[in-house]
Amino acid sequence: MYAEMIQKYEILTYYSKVILDMFLSLKVLSKIMNEVTYSWKMFKQILQQILKQVIRALAQDAVDGKPKKSTSRGGGKPQVDIDLRFFQQNLIPKLHKTLVTSVRQDSSAPLFNLIFGMRVALLQDRVTKQEMSFFFQQLLLLKDFQDWRKTELDFVEMDAAIPKKRLAELTKALDKLYPAFGKKFTEKLEADLGQAFLYKDASLYIFKLFKDPTFKGLSLVQEICLGFLCPDHEFKSKLTQFVYQQLSEVFDFSEEYSRLHQFLSRASWKHPIALLSVSHVNMINTLASIAQHYGVGLDVIRTDQEADKIAAEQRRGVNIRVDNIIRSNLLDQTAVAMQSREQRYQRLQTMATSYLKTGNICSDKAATLSKLNFIQNSQRQQFDNPDKSISEAREEDPVRVIERSARTGSWVLVSTIRFPQFWKRVCNKLEQMRQEDKIDDQFRLIFDLQGYAQNDISDAFVFDHAVSFHLTE
Repeated sequence: MYAEMIQKYEILTYYSKVILDMFLSLKVLSKIMNEVTYSWKMFKQILQQILKQVIRALAQDAVDGKPKKSTSRGGGKPQVDIDLRFFQQNLIPKLHKTLVTSVRQDSSAPLFNLIFGMRVALLQDRVTKQEMSFFFQQLLLLKDFQDWRKTELDFVEMDAAIPKKRLAELTKALDKLYPAFGKKFTEKLEADLGQAFLYKDASLYIFKLFKDPTFKGLSLVQEICLGFLCPDHEFKSKLTQFVYQQLSEVFDFSEEYSRLHQFLSRASWKHPIALLSVSHVNMINTLASIAQHYGVGLDVIRTDQEADKIAAEQRRGVNIRVDNIIRSNLLDQTAVAMQSREQRYQRLQTMATSYLKTGNICSDKAATLSKLNFIQNSQRQQFDNPDKSISEAREEDPVRVIERSARTGSWVLVSTIRFPQFWKRVCNKLEQMRQEDKIDDQFRLIFDLQGYAQNDISDAFVFDHAVSFHLTE
């Protein structure tokens, strides 16, 4: 009994360190790629929601697979074993996929796996701190280092010669890192190929050196560090082998990205979901089909009155300029002077109001300048948002729509032209409802961030309030 408790304690301690390394890898990635990632607070909440869903699913599987027994006493709750299988096949893979899909898929996701693999190797004493420091220092010096997983790209020009300064720096660093064989390896390379060797010649020669009895017993990490002398396709393959070797020992590792429907059902997300997708995906149709598959309702919020007010205030200067242009042209722009096509086009570019058949606008007492200009400008503002109603009827507050959906368990898609200004009020409301446990497990709130520039999206929203997902197809 005590041996089993000690074993479970060791497993729990080890995977607690693995989960911490996941978060630290995310922070290192954020520094390298200048990408906003989760805060520690948000990371813990994501872990909690995934953990709750995993335990619920395992408990349901235990109920479904357990034979029914007739007993006079009430049956107890199904037991879920927190063992090695629980972490390797359930919790860690789901958490890993959630973190991978929260960053850019083309560059940041493979780099996150590489960073995480190196930290796991350090946790398992497969690499030293000096080796990890040397590895990242040299990796960041390579061209397009974030694309290490793309085989069609090269870190270096294979037909070029290695720079003397670069070779001298690597020789000194490798000698310091591996006093037993580092300098010996580079000296043998220079002795046979010369001090100004080409990368393509070094590629084949280094491969032969690793087969030499003198260097045959090197570990994979040592071969990778020595491989910075010629970071070719063989070097990339060793990086791939290293990542799979380290991460597969910890959990069921896979580079396959999650689908959107898998992500939405991975946990009962009670935080907003920041959905970033490529431009050719129709998000409304996509989410409508997924919601229909799960049998839940979907409300779409397409307008943001707060953002419209801000945009209108920004346009006040433009409207004042239009007023001045119209006033300056009132007396000389008559219907007689508007016969040619060029003159009409030039006049329309000034965004004037309308024209009388004879005379000018000053001769019509019923049509004042301020009235006509106000009507036209207000119509332009309304049509800046194609989904905004032209009527003056006030629309329902989106926060109330989201609150009602959170209680009933339906989905809400916020798909506005500008980043919604009500996001902070929504997050505060959801935080209050989470503390009161008033959010239905079926509820999902998705913010469609498609087409937004990075500076349009609030960093605080992604950092501390939302669960991000990058949709690539």
